[in-house]
Amino acid sequence: MVDVLTILSMLGSVAAVVGPLTALLWDRLNRLEDRISKVEEGLGSRIEEVRESLGSRIDNVERRLSNVEVRLSNFEGRLENVERRLANIESELGGIRVNIYELSRSMLSFSNTLIDVLAIKNVITQSEATALRGYLSMVPVARTKYYTKEDEEKLRYLITVKPYEEYTWDDVKTLREIADHMIKEFRETGREELLDYAYKLLFFTWIAEGHLIAGIIGPNRKKAGQEQQIQASQGSCT
Repeated sequence: MVDVLTILSMLGSVAAVVGPLTALLWDRLNRLEDRISKVEEGLGSRIEEVRESLGSRIDNVERRLSNVEVRLSNFEGRLENVERRLANIESELGGIRVNIYELSRSMLSFSNTLIDVLAIKNVITQSEATALRGYLSMVPVARTKYYTKEDEEKLRYLITVKPYEEYTWDDVKTLREIADHMIKEFRETGREELLDYAYKLLFFTWIAEGHLIAGIIGPNRKKAGQEQQIQASQGSCT
């Protein structure tokens, strides 16, 4: 049989050991809970500080964004004002371009008429026209789409090969078209030698027009010469 007293004695010994251990564990558990509570309180306050700091920063960013939006709005307003002013300037420049174009056309028309009259009256003689044609013999080289290789070949033939006295109205028209092509190419490429040559070529065509009208050159030159001889003979008879 088991001795009851022995068992009770052993239980008392175990209780004597377990009791302090249990008390020690409870004490540590309480301390751990206190530390956890303190940590939670610290985290709570830290989280609140961070939240407040972030809120302040976000408010600052929002204010700065608001300022940026205001400045962008002002900038857009200024851009619209600049665009309106540029539109006005472009409109004014368009009017100036029209005036310059009309003035240049008027000057060219006047020069054309004046040269025609001088050539018709033979103030500008055929020999002077031939001398100018010799100056034009340095034909510019064709490079791009307006003044073409075909234009260069036609110009070279009319200026250096075909006799001046055999010019026709079609030849003069061709020379005018080539001059116009040169002016267009100057506007496209900036080749100043083409512009200089084109106006000299126009001057030459105006002289040729006058001589064609007067019958000094062209298909009617023989008839004109015969009429002059008849008029001279009639004058000598009287």
